[in-house]
Amino acid sequence: MGSLKDQLLAKGLASKTAPATKAVAPAPIDPAAAHRAREEEAAAAAHASHSPRYPGARIATLAEARELFEPRAYDLRNLTGDVDGAVDIETLFLPSVQVIEGDVALDELRMTQEGSNLYVLGDLTITGRLLQPFRSNALVVFGSLRAHHVVTGAELLVFGDLEVARVLYGNCTNHATNVLGTARVGTLVSCKQHMFSFWGPRAIGELVRRHTPPNFEVYGIAPGIRTGRLIDPTIGDPYDEASIAAALHARDDIFVAP
Repeated sequence: MGSLKDQLLAKGLASKTAPATKAVAPAPIDPAAAHRAREEEAAAAAHASHSPRYPGARIATLAEARELFEPRAYDLRNLTGDVDGAVDIETLFLPSVQVIEGDVALDELRMTQEGSNLYVLGDLTITGRLLQPFRSNALVVFGSLRAHHVVTGAELLVFGDLEVARVLYGNCTNHATNVLGTARVGTLVSCKQHMFSFWGPRAIGELVRRHTPPNFEVYGIAPGIRTGRLIDPTIGDPYDEASIAAALHARDDIFVAP
């Protein structure tokens, strides 16, 4: 009659033994690439240890930073919409990275010049001003960002929504502001042709420009949007983000009719 297993196999009630599979050898390690990665990690750790620490932040390794972007890398490299722009992921790692876990609420956040990039792994809410001076490093918000004012001369990436109640001022040709969710901005100001790339829905109350910044022709066709005002000349140099930040500390409206 055969064994019980033979009888079950004949009736289709037992599975046949799966054929043995060959073990897949791991990909060979490139010694030069591994050495370069170790050097980059060591340099990043040294840089972060000497950089001012952001409130509630910890130092992250470059490997951890890259791992955070891995599920999002394809989408970031293939952004499409009615605006121009791009996200260069590699610029968001070096020279070092600090991470804040979860949601965070602050009165004000000032990025440090030549300091670490900062990742917020949740929502970032700022009741006052977010300041990114020239030569400060990137701010990446994996949730949504809400602030009263934003003054940026560096890289800003928001995966969720952006809500700026009053003024969002950008002043850098080398870095951009990218928002993947909904952007709601009271007054959007671009100097030095700072690129604001809002890839999702947007609601902008007013545009203030110097010359012809990217994407403003797209934003300007929205019905009811206000245009034509200028930065108040009594503030000083409109290209000096420090002067703009100081003015926004004293008052909310820094604009005049032409």
